[in-house]
Amino acid sequence: AFFGRMAGDFDSEALARRLEDIEACFERKNIEKGVILLEETLGTLRPEDLSPDTEPVISRLFQHLLIGYNSLGMQQLRAGATERALQLLNSADALTAPSNVFLAPVHRQILKCITFNNLGCAYKSQGRTHTALQFLKEALRREAALQTSGSLPPSQSASTHLNICTVLSEMSRHHDAVHHAMRAVNLLQMAIKEGIDEFRESVSGAVPLNLPQGAIVSPSRRGSSGSSALPPPLLPVAYFNCAVQYEHMQQFEQAIKYYEKALELCRLEESASKGQQKEQSSSGGQQHPLVPTIRTSIAEVRRAMVVLEEKIRSRRSSGASQSDGFAHTGR
Repeated sequence: AFFGRMAGDFDSEALARRLEDIEACFERKNIEKGVILLEETLGTLRPEDLSPDTEPVISRLFQHLLIGYNSLGMQQLRAGATERALQLLNSADALTAPSNVFLAPVHRQILKCITFNNLGCAYKSQGRTHTALQFLKEALRREAALQTSGSLPPSQSASTHLNICTVLSEMSRHHDAVHHAMRAVNLLQMAIKEGIDEFRESVSGAVPLNLPQGAIVSPSRRGSSGSSALPPPLLPVAYFNCAVQYEHMQQFEQAIKYYEKALELCRLEESASKGQQKEQSSSGGQQHPLVPTIRTSIAEVRRAMVVLEEKIRSRRSSGASQSDGFAHTGR
């Protein structure tokens, strides 16, 4: 859609001013207006418009457009407009084609990984779990290649692992799902030790990539899509997903352990939030959005443990009675 038209009269100063306007739209969360401005700006662009002066700005404009399509696509997905979401995400995917000479190869690959994650979310919401898994595994493969070249921190793959976990869980492949959830936990713990701020590391010259990626990693019961306006950091979500998978496998003690770890992390985040609130106003901090779900989950697991223990005692009692009966008749 952005090639083969008449060339516009581009100069670096005009493009820089337009970039400032677009970034202001994104900062105000007016993504739709920002995307409209981007489409107007880039709609007449041709490869020969690329010059040493315009190249950095044009690259950032395309990165913003890709992020805009992804953000709008996920908004539409959360609103239940899956077909429109897929249109926007497929538009983003098209912009990551090698024919788009305005994007540096490493930026193209990073943005393709984000887009593939979100396409996985969209297809999962349609119940097309096998298609979703294909996109997510391809995202993971590309992320691994970027990490090998040093272009991407390993922690960036955590959300992909959690998305894969959720899809596998829906397919009742809980052993495989918990493996990916644990991998996410390990990656995020590694990031904390290395001082990496979760999902805010970006390649030099790239637009920061701290946009909502992979809505299906948001917390909700049984690992399905969440709708929290402010999703929590990924580490408590990762522990929560581990717990859900252990619960599915009836490994209840492990489930409790990981639910309680998720709860502990949520409490730490609440304390930090309350401290910030006190500095700004007298109102108290809000409860972490994952806390009610964790509490419900722990209560359900404890009830399930009681039921299971009663069944075991009943079977043992029944077996002992039968054994006593056989011994009696044999005398």
